[in-house]
Amino acid sequence: LNGIKNIDLREWRVSDDQVMHLATAEALIECDEKELNPQQDLSSIMKRIATHYIKCTSDMSGRAPGATTLSSINLLNNGVPWNNIPYSPGGGGCGASMRAMCIGLRYFGPSRRDSLLKVAIESGRLTHNHPTGFLGAYVAALFTSFAIEGIPAYEWGRTFLQNSEQMRDYINSEKERCSEYREQDFSYFLDHWKNFLIKRKILNQDENEPYYPDNSPENRENYWYSISHSGWPGSSGHDSVLIAYDSVLIAGNSWSKLVETACLHGGDSDSTGVIACSWWGAVYGLEGVPEINFKNLEYLDRAIKAGDHFYQRYLKEAEKYKLTIPNITIDKSNPSLVTEGTPDEVDQLTPEQNELKKTDDTKNHSDDTKNHCDQNSDQNQDIAPESQKIEQSSQLH
Repeated sequence: LNGIKNIDLREWRVSDDQVMHLATAEALIECDEKELNPQQDLSSIMKRIATHYIKCTSDMSGRAPGATTLSSINLLNNGVPWNNIPYSPGGGGCGASMRAMCIGLRYFGPSRRDSLLKVAIESGRLTHNHPTGFLGAYVAALFTSFAIEGIPAYEWGRTFLQNSEQMRDYINSEKERCSEYREQDFSYFLDHWKNFLIKRKILNQDENEPYYPDNSPENRENYWYSISHSGWPGSSGHDSVLIAYDSVLIAGNSWSKLVETACLHGGDSDSTGVIACSWWGAVYGLEGVPEINFKNLEYLDRAIKAGDHFYQRYLKEAEKYKLTIPNITIDKSNPSLVTEGTPDEVDQLTPEQNELKKTDDTKNHSDDTKNHCDQNSDQNQDIAPESQKIEQSSQLH
């Protein structure tokens, strides 16, 4: 391939992870168009997301979606209500976390933490009704919101842990739906996070420099293998987001380092890659990303459309959350986002954003262009079965 800077995606296909991430994004856009609020309209939002998940299975040929995902979508397709997917003892895979990042683009800001929590967890439970699975979806969405809010990456993990009781309270509020969950299921997820933060020395408020005494690929692989559930790093809900987070911390503002770390390891690297690249993109956009790496991306045009939707919404509300940033517009003839902010606008960046945004004015920047899926019709009633056949896969997403 002649190095990352020369990887041309022409005739490459995106994975099932990206197809489902786009499905999530498009469903949320439909919800915006109908002005649905998770606090009052959670059921309507979940029905739309479920409908998009069902429809996107027709685009899975050759993409190897996971068996857990397809089994649950088959239940939805056969009329099982979104909130009646049974507890799955084996539902701790990464299929929920790999598609939830864009939820954080929609529900950002401290006042929306509750909405983000509900939508992320319930979107995960649609297919992975197991704490290890759906908590991965929550972290994937939460860290995206942290990224666009300008919160430094080293704070993401500990902030999640410090507020984990809110997550537990929501889940426990519906006793009939969580009766089969075990305390050890939650502890497994949270303990792995605490141990990781201790290992990297960023658990406490005064710890702001991640600790990497030996950051060789071999050492990373051995560590990731040790925290994996089944010897396939990144394939579970807990380690998919842990490895993605570790990769973002290691890479800093280097796109090539991110790809080498998150996307080119011996585990479920497409899942850790899509999560890590989404978070990294929420911070840096396309800064330092060779155009050849994305200009021929499958579904790029629709991804740009979805990304623009979330970005325009962000611009309207950023001032409310003190997140004002330079205006960015999309050149429709060139899949890049061009900075058009004035010097005065740049001065309004938060200190964290200023630190992250050290680049020449002539460089192109981007909003997240990883959020899109097929246009689908409005549905307000329960999901009706569709005729398409959902193929089974042995991959444990």
